[in-house]
Amino acid sequence: MGKTQFCLMLSLLATLPKSLKGLDGSVIYYDTEGSFNVERLVQIARTKFSDYYQSEEHRNQSISRIQIVRTTKSSEIVASLEKLEGVIIENNVKLIILDSVGSMARNEFSSENFIERSNVLVKLASLLKSHSERFRIPVMVTNQVMEKMDPFSKKSHITPALGPVWAHSVNNRLILETSYGNKRKITIAKSPISPVVSFPYHIREDGIAVGDPDVPQSDVEVELNPDNYWNQQIFAQSV
Repeated sequence: MGKTQFCLMLSLLATLPKSLKGLDGSVIYYDTEGSFNVERLVQIARTKFSDYYQSEEHRNQSISRIQIVRTTKSSEIVASLEKLEGVIIENNVKLIILDSVGSMARNEFSSENFIERSNVLVKLASLLKSHSERFRIPVMVTNQVMEKMDPFSKKSHITPALGPVWAHSVNNRLILETSYGNKRKITIAKSPISPVVSFPYHIREDGIAVGDPDVPQSDVEVELNPDNYWNQQIFAQSV
């Protein structure tokens, strides 16, 4: 789908020097799926910023600035976040990534543990928002999606996993989808500064790129309120 590719690109940009429009900082990367791939990170770096990353020293510097925390347990992530303040200050952390909260929650909690799962998600969201607001750094959390069936129209639609508890904790939501013919699109589904809008994207050696590789960039279509998105979400929150 591309969510981990997105995380790798953001990690790279956070470690880049400011002269290349990066943040010149470190990254805390919680990997619950074992999907972080150093080789892919280097491929993106050497392709997208070929001049800078020809230097092995620059490549190693960026890699060393990404602190990987591999775990599948929510208790370990919460414990780490509770002690993260000093790490953020000492290492000039400019980005926190959790990839993915959906995988962690689904593996750890059964449907019968809804209340416990909700409490953990609220705690995670609170800690992540606290660090983001105090240190003015972005937080990127990936989730999974699920299909829901509208009993009236008999049509299915995609909605984020983990229900309204997590949905209300998110400030901005991007949904990455693959449709028929392996066409990909990003939907800005929730944002304080943007309407609901979708546009195509594809994955290249240098990471994620906006547009359709089979369509000229000038002809890329941007779709407002794709598939009547807001009505779908109103229904999803009511069942």
